Amino acid sequence: VPTELEHILYLGYTYLEATMSKHYTKSYPEEYRKEAVRLADQKDRTTASVAKELGLHPNQIYNWRRQFNLLTNKQFTVHDGIDYSIKENSEMRKMRKELNDLKKENEFLKKGSGVLCQKPRVKYALIRDFRSNYSVRFLCRVLKASSTGFYAWHNKSLSKASKRRLDFEKKILSTFAEFEAKYGSRRVRNELVKLGYPCSTNYVAKIMKDRGIRAHNGKGFRYGRRVESTRNVVGNILDRRFTAESPNERWTTDITYIWVNDKFMYLAVVMDLFSRKIIGWSLDDSMTEVLISDALKMAFRRRKIKQGLIIHSDRGVQYRSNNYQELINDNGCVQSMSRTGNCWDNAAMESFFSRLKVELIYPKNYQTVTDVQTGIFEYIEIFYNRKRSHSTLNNLSPFEFESKFVK
Repeated sequence: VPTELEHILYLGYTYLEATMSKHYTKSYPEEYRKEAVRLADQKDRTTASVAKELGLHPNQIYNWRRQFNLLTNKQFTVHDGIDYSIKENSEMRKMRKELNDLKKENEFLKKGSGVLCQKPRVKYALIRDFRSNYSVRFLCRVLKASSTGFYAWHNKSLSKASKRRLDFEKKILSTFAEFEAKYGSRRVRNELVKLGYPCSTNYVAKIMKDRGIRAHNGKGFRYGRRVESTRNVVGNILDRRFTAESPNERWTTDITYIWVNDKFMYLAVVMDLFSRKIIGWSLDDSMTEVLISDALKMAFRRRKIKQGLIIHSDRGVQYRSNNYQELINDNGCVQSMSRTGNCWDNAAMESFFSRLKVELIYPKNYQTVTDVQTGIFEYIEIFYNRKRSHSTLNNLSPFEFESKFVK
């Protein structure tokens, strides 16, 4: 535990270092830094890999970890109920390995249910499909198959068309798994074309259908009746112009509900319509003006805004609050609001929330607040902003699209 003098010296050094710098630096919110450190501390990740995914230098995460360890009593030594500061003895490691093997067997048998009673060639086909995720020895042991027989079956000569199909099956399954069942045949095909494997959408769709895999589907949504709101209402300046010539011309924002175990969490998001990039977001268990203000403040810190920036929202009571509207006016921005009960006036944000729930919330079915915080951080900052292709951006991710604009 640092002494009071060491603490003061540390804060003083940090302050001087920040004030003496002549270069523009990004300001990352505390929740952003916490989640970055939390990801880097997970056993299956490294600091370098997380930094690369977030577009950071590894030293930033090292510095954030050191700050948290110094100032908050090493809050990241415990994660998901496991204290990683306690060294496991050999017996504990052995038991953990056995438990992990049993989990793997159970997981695999769920995917390959009914195959144990099938002919060897059916088992061999399943082993071929899953050998990228499990070892052949493990698969043969679980399915009670011969490894020698599998290799003999696998090495048989195939026609050129069969080899091509097998090759594409592997690439399709790999791409489908990489994007965690979020991509359908069209987007999977686009990813393969980017990698230099030309094919048609129908060809990919047929293979996916034959293999019984499909992207997560959405759920129907029923729009409620219109609610008249007149206090602090402004006009629809955006007028459904969901494109922009350059960054920071038009932003849009909204709130959505996320069910976590036995209560609702509320997510506020700010999007730049130029690249559809999420530049600000906030998650809380109450839907107040603080929630939307925190999301907007994050966006202000991360972007160099200019006078006349349009910030569009619906007519929710939070967006009509005096404090929120003052925050917009104080930064030289112009507020815009959808017409009464018209969700299509904010279609870009509605589309984002739809994909967020279909690709993340519904499949994961989060049970804890910590899990949903980490999941949303990964989805927005790593997957959506940096990896997910967008049809309105010529199948580029928001990060790639903005990078091309800067160049």
